[in-house]
Amino acid sequence: LDMYVAMRLMWDVDQDVNALLDDYMTQLYGPAAPQVCRFYAELEAAWADPGTKGGLKPTWDWSTCWLKTYPPEFVQRVMGYLRAAEQATRGQEPYHARVAKTLTGFLPFEASSRRYAASAGAPVKNEQVVVPLSATAPTIDGRPDEACWQAAAPVEGFFDMYNNPQLRSQTTMHLLRDRANLYTAMRAPLEKPETKQTVEAGSRDGKVWDDESCEVFLVQGHKQVQFLLGPRDIFADNFQPDLTREFSMDLFRWNCAGVQYKTVLGDREWTAELAVPLSSLDLPSPTKQTPWRVNFCRNHYYRTPDSPLWQWEISSWRPAFGSFHNVERYGALWFE
Repeated sequence: LDMYVAMRLMWDVDQDVNALLDDYMTQLYGPAAPQVCRFYAELEAAWADPGTKGGLKPTWDWSTCWLKTYPPEFVQRVMGYLRAAEQATRGQEPYHARVAKTLTGFLPFEASSRRYAASAGAPVKNEQVVVPLSATAPTIDGRPDEACWQAAAPVEGFFDMYNNPQLRSQTTMHLLRDRANLYTAMRAPLEKPETKQTVEAGSRDGKVWDDESCEVFLVQGHKQVQFLLGPRDIFADNFQPDLTREFSMDLFRWNCAGVQYKTVLGDREWTAELAVPLSSLDLPSPTKQTPWRVNFCRNHYYRTPDSPLWQWEISSWRPAFGSFHNVERYGALWFE
């Protein structure tokens, strides 16, 4: 529709746009034109309403989209217009085929509403993790199969950013510590023996998130440390001394002194181990009274049989409801 109107206006910029729209709808949808017009008009009005997006400082996240701009009752109502139009034009071609095609095109919109609006309103789980003290340290070889990992604190039950647990790949991490280091083990299942690989193997501080990878966020007060690790030992770390300031790629110039990491890529999963020296973190030791704010995340890239393009599944231990950097959504961590 937008393309049609734009092309007509390029032919004659003085045309009446409302007349163009009426002509388009009538010729394309016949007797269903009023219902389809109503569908598009209400969609446009909802999108254009600044009151659902924060006014002068607009935001676009899970609640803005599925609870404010297109709430479930709105989606049900406008999709009802298309269904009524499809029924009213049965036996009237070519109008019925055109209405049916329009209805089919918006079914994913309806399905997303059902999925994300329901998830957004569901209780948020995974509130805390308590890291045990281990008498033995794991060997950082990328294979978390040593006995000490059996007593580690599990980090599991990941959600997508909209609080939905229906993931293609469920990530599991485990945490433990000794007097010197915080250790993280990662297990990331794969559907096929392939991973997205655009970052150079063994590189440091590249755009690790553009490839298959996991992320760890540790926050105390206004300070945040982030670690990213993916197959083929791609690694990045950054320190943000003041979360009240805008995030910058310059923060990746910081390197955690003494950090160790290793990954192992298999046919159906990749695993990793990460050892972070506590002395290299400018964060006080976490207690139950003064815990770290934390989140553990996964960038899972996969391809489907009907497309050669990589799809991106974003998940985390605590649903981020948007960016992984939404600290207000993090859980709590302290040392046992």
